[in-house]
Amino acid sequence: MSFNEPHAIQGATRVPNRVPHNSRLAFQRSADMLSVLERAWLGEAANEAVPETTDGQPPVTEAAPAAETPEAPKPEYPLSEPVPDVITKLSPPGVLARLDRASRRGKLPGFVGEHREGLCAVAAFGETFDRLMIVKAEPEPNGRTRLWWTLKLELKMPCILAMLLGVSVWPGEPLTDSLLKTYFGFYNEWVQGGLGTWMWYLPMSIGGAVWTWRWAQQKSRVTTHQSAHEMARKIAEAVGGETVKPRRPAT
Repeated sequence: MSFNEPHAIQGATRVPNRVPHNSRLAFQRSADMLSVLERAWLGEAANEAVPETTDGQPPVTEAAPAAETPEAPKPEYPLSEPVPDVITKLSPPGVLARLDRASRRGKLPGFVGEHREGLCAVAAFGETFDRLMIVKAEPEPNGRTRLWWTLKLELKMPCILAMLLGVSVWPGEPLTDSLLKTYFGFYNEWVQGGLGTWMWYLPMSIGGAVWTWRWAQQKSRVTTHQSAHEMARKIAEAVGGETVKPRRPAT
């Protein structure tokens, strides 16, 4: 080994293990980029947390809409409670004019002016059958007028229901007999054994028709009575009158 070799080895061991300049520069740029992204994200989060308006003031949050209060249930009037009369200061022609004006505004449905059985009439709606509420007027002391009413059954729907119930009985029986014999073979054996279709169909259909008719009458009587009470109060409001106890029993 030459004399200069140790010095060469010693000099080689003294060379520092340095990171290349390009690598350090790339690392610094990455760190700077992460710092910029962090500041941008924090700034957006702050803006979302406290948004500002154009005038620099914080926005006013709108209050939540108040919950709608449920409508009060309509009062129920038993059949034992008659429809009240109405006392007003108007004359019969004035009453007719006021009610006609109210009907044009949609407050008195089914209004009929100058009815042949009374002053006028309004509709008393019911389930299945409707009735006509005929308004009658009679003079009272001090120039006032008493309005009272009678309920008259409208015949259109009762006639339609009676026709449908009648058709269900006859020719419902022969149609049912033909249908069963056509689509159910075992039914022919029952009929040949002495069981006629009319033996079970007529009692069932007639009994059902009678029950349906009575139910429709009772239901319409209750519902039209409720409607008549409501109409009486609407008429009192339209003519500027007050409801009073009726003089005569309800009809």
